[in-house]
Amino acid sequence: MSAMGQAVFVDIETTGLDPMRDEMIELAIISFIFRRDNGKIESHNLAYLGLSEPGCPIPKAVTAIHGISDDVVAGCAFDQAKIRKAVRSSEFLVAHNASFDRAFLVRQFPWMTQWPWLCSMRQIDWHHHGFARRGLGYLCQAHGLRFVPHRAAEDALAGIRLLGQEDENGRFYLAELLPQI
Repeated sequence: MSAMGQAVFVDIETTGLDPMRDEMIELAIISFIFRRDNGKIESHNLAYLGLSEPGCPIPKAVTAIHGISDDVVAGCAFDQAKIRKAVRSSEFLVAHNASFDRAFLVRQFPWMTQWPWLCSMRQIDWHHHGFARRGLGYLCQAHGLRFVPHRAAEDALAGIRLLGQEDENGRFYLAELLPQI
């Protein structure tokens, strides 16, 4: 097995919280290379960023959260071939609150069930590391990381940066996820 691994961090923005009723309107996939021995993230790049026009108007309350309006997504559609290419060579997918992102993504792209999914929110023991909450914004702030919430690319990049931080013992947070593959 190679000393280096490859995975992706995904994030979405949606028209609401119900994966059976609401729709994805923004998807970001950031590919990253990591060291298997210690979880250090060596590099990352934006592998895919896309918008998709939903089948119904985006609620104004939702637009107020992420800033994505009907005008922004008009005529847009996710490029499934590019999404497949972005994910294809990954060993696993990571999301912060993965159960949310996964529910939307596998509904639209059932082939995404072929990869293991890891959750940087629930599968890292943030309380043990001394953090009162496990939200991405709170954790980024606690680590002095830049965070612009509620846009898929910014959230995914923040997740990568967080996984690349060291805990109180000098271990990269990604290393805590790796045994769960």
